[in-house]
Amino acid sequence: MSGETPGNTSYEINLPNGGTSWVVGNVIEQSKNTGNSTMISYLEEDVDSRNPGHDLHIINNTFVNERAAGGTFIRPTDKADPPVIANNIFSGPGVICTQPATLIANFVGDPLFVDAEHYDYHLLAGSPAIDGGDLSFTPTPNFEYLHPACGEARSTVGAGVDIGAFEFGGAGAPLACR
Repeated sequence: MSGETPGNTSYEINLPNGGTSWVVGNVIEQSKNTGNSTMISYLEEDVDSRNPGHDLHIINNTFVNERAAGGTFIRPTDKADPPVIANNIFSGPGVICTQPATLIANFVGDPLFVDAEHYDYHLLAGSPAIDGGDLSFTPTPNFEYLHPACGEARSTVGAGVDIGAFEFGGAGAPLACR
């Protein structure tokens, strides 16, 4: 989780030299006070030979943009392969991706969070994100975020994987956190 109010972070995730990159099962939140309208930046500082590959995979994340003016959820440069963006929730104003991308089973809008004001982005019963994901994408998340700084096991419940970082009714035992 990143960017909670009154945060003024820049990029929430910055992968400046690319490489084969996977962003899986995260809550990525941008506060209304951010100084940068981009949430994930990829290959901003050019290709680095130590990071082979130019592929970005964004799978089963929950993006929340509280910036009233909107922005960009994912900004790869034109040197990147088209990113694969699947099973994500995009809540709040903004453009999903600034470059051509493979978009599969994402949800844009209000997915019916339990309590977004207090950073609980679990899904309520009746959410359109429940069982809406595409199971062909791996890896699927093994853990879910547990606010304020921990995690718990995640397992698929129902007819299919849920879109976003949380599985409705799929939370398991909390991890040992400090």
